Amino acid sequence: MNYRPFGFGLNRRLMLSLTTINFLGGLDQLINGQKNLQGWGTSRLGDPTLLYVRGFDPATEQYQYQVNERFGAQRSGQGSVVLPFQIGFQARYAIGPDRTRDAVRGALATRAAGRFGGPGGAGNFASRFERILPNPITQILAQKDSIALTDSQVVRLTAIRDSLDAKNKVVSDAVKAVVDKAGANPDAGALFGALRPKLDEGRANAQKAVAQAKGILTAQQWAKLPERVRNAGQQGPGARGPRGQSP
Repeated sequence: MNYRPFGFGLNRRLMLSLTTINFLGGLDQLINGQKNLQGWGTSRLGDPTLLYVRGFDPATEQYQYQVNERFGAQRSGQGSVVLPFQIGFQARYAIGPDRTRDAVRGALATRAAGRFGGPGGAGNFASRFERILPNPITQILAQKDSIALTDSQVVRLTAIRDSLDAKNKVVSDAVKAVVDKAGANPDAGALFGALRPKLDEGRANAQKAVAQAKGILTAQQWAKLPERVRNAGQQGPGARGPRGQSP
């Protein structure tokens, strides 16, 4: 769980986080006690192997199998090691310029000058949103030759790119609705407070897409990507804005 307070001059720069590991296991110990654990939060899978290959008969061109008599049974010793319950608290404070906030304020300044809703309408807003939260998978695909992507990798990355575009289109429409509702001369602080959760959602979408892409690329391919692509959606040290500029 994350909480970003806006008041006390913090302007959502401070993020307080509560993280847990094996939360159900902690509840199991709290409610049932150490001596009466019910196994909440543990995974107990049976033996999935039904048949073992024991040979091949060349005369009949058939494999010879042996039935696993312990099929479906839990392996001995399983569950003897239980993942401990852990809880952690973390506080992170962003120091220095905030690229997303500055980009939104720049867009609002353009709107106030009468150009925000100019030629292109919704498409113009979409292009501005894309500059605030660019699609990192599009940037990866643009370097397919330099990092030697295979056809299979291109297909899988394209699917992730299109999925991220669809998710952030919803975010973009929500941001536009908030900006339109605020009128021509909105209170910048209040408006940004309303926009920040939606922009955080778009940033989280980008982080998830990058994590999926990392699982598709080889270590060598991943290392060749620019830092701004590998850290897409993040804030703080190492995160870079469009055109390779620091936030």
